[in-house]
Amino acid sequence: MKNREYAALCMEAIVFEITKHDADYIETEKKKNYKRIKTLLKNFSALLVENKKEIIDLEIECKCTLDKNMAYALKYLEIYKYNLNIPKLRHEVNILMLIYSLSEAINRGLILVEYYVPDGKLLSNILRACYFGEKKRDIEIQQILGVGRTIYYEKKRKALEYLGFYFYCIVIPQSELLLVETN
Repeated sequence: MKNREYAALCMEAIVFEITKHDADYIETEKKKNYKRIKTLLKNFSALLVENKKEIIDLEIECKCTLDKNMAYALKYLEIYKYNLNIPKLRHEVNILMLIYSLSEAINRGLILVEYYVPDGKLLSNILRACYFGEKKRDIEIQQILGVGRTIYYEKKRKALEYLGFYFYCIVIPQSELLLVETN
């Protein structure tokens, strides 16, 4: 699904979430989720950097060799027992899939920031530069954007507040609903 398609699908959920509560509640939620998302991104970016190669390798391997599903492949390996530690392999695959799922959920939150926030493109670019890919220092990002320190930190805080709100109030409930529907 493309970014624009996902943003369009989320329009109803965002409008519902915003209209069912008053402005004070939404501001409270944004401030509450600011700390949660900041901590998550700080820990997650380090985790992602550590496991990025494994995630990419796993994704390539899954796409190339496992057209059916992961459970079938693990069962196949278990049957033929090529001196593999199957429980350890299952554990590692589960961890990598959780990391991959978390990165997908955070990416969805970034898409919502980009499409539904004033200056969303700029704010999502700030978040991507701070926490994903080649992590840049704040001073480097300020220079690239050509903004002062105060404005930069205000925009970064605003971006984190919106990402926290969308992540915890829209993306996570959607994921939980999807999980319930598939089971």
